[in-house]
Amino acid sequence: FFGFLLVTSFVKSMPASNRGIDAAEPTDFFDNFFEEPVIWVEGQKYTSVQYLGFNLFTAPGTEADGCLNVGENIDACYLGSPEVLNDTQHRLSIFTQAIDRAYASEYWDRNPETLKIFLAPEFYWRGQKGAYRIGPSLNLASEIAVKSLSGKLRHQRFKHWIVVPGTVVMVQHADQSYVEMSHRPYENISYYNFAPIHIGGTDLMYLKFKNFISR
Repeated sequence: FFGFLLVTSFVKSMPASNRGIDAAEPTDFFDNFFEEPVIWVEGQKYTSVQYLGFNLFTAPGTEADGCLNVGENIDACYLGSPEVLNDTQHRLSIFTQAIDRAYASEYWDRNPETLKIFLAPEFYWRGQKGAYRIGPSLNLASEIAVKSLSGKLRHQRFKHWIVVPGTVVMVQHADQSYVEMSHRPYENISYYNFAPIHIGGTDLMYLKFKNFISR
C-alpha cells in the first residue's frame, strides 16, 4: 500500500586540501563553515541531517487504481472519498501508520545531533476532486486532522525530528473584481498548495506556501 525510501545525508568538516582549496589561500571562512553545525532549529544545533521519505503515488489515477469508465477525463480521476471528513481521516490514518513504521525502524540515526526530516509527497492532501473546496466541511475536517497530528508529533519521542506531512491543495472561487480587472475569465479559480511543517517534540507548526506552478 505504501513504502519507504530512507536517504541519509551527512555534512562533516574536512581539510581544506580535500575541498579543492589552495593551501596558500585564507581558509578561515571555509574552516569555520564546515566545522560549525549545519543547521539550527528552534535553538537546537545539528551536525548532520537524515531524510526519511514516505513514497506514495499522488498523481491522477489510472484504471489500475479504480478509475473506470472515465474516458478522456482520466486526468481528473483522483483516489479518495467524496466526503471531505472521511477522506482526510483515511489519509491521516495512512500517514500515521507511515510515521509509526518509520520510527519503529532501525534505519534512522538515534544521535540527537542528527536532525531527522520526515517527508510525505506533494499533493498528499487533495481529495477525490484533486483539491479540497474551501468551506465549512473542510474547516471541520482540517481542525480534526491538525489536532490529531499535532497531538502525536508533540510527543518527546519526535524531538530532533521535523515532519512535513505532504502538501495540502485547496481551491475557491477567485474574487470577481480581480477576474474582471485582469481580463482573464479563465482564472476565476484560486488554488492554494502549502506544506505544514511540524517541529517534533513541540507544539510548533509552520506553513510554507508554494508560489510557482510546476511545469
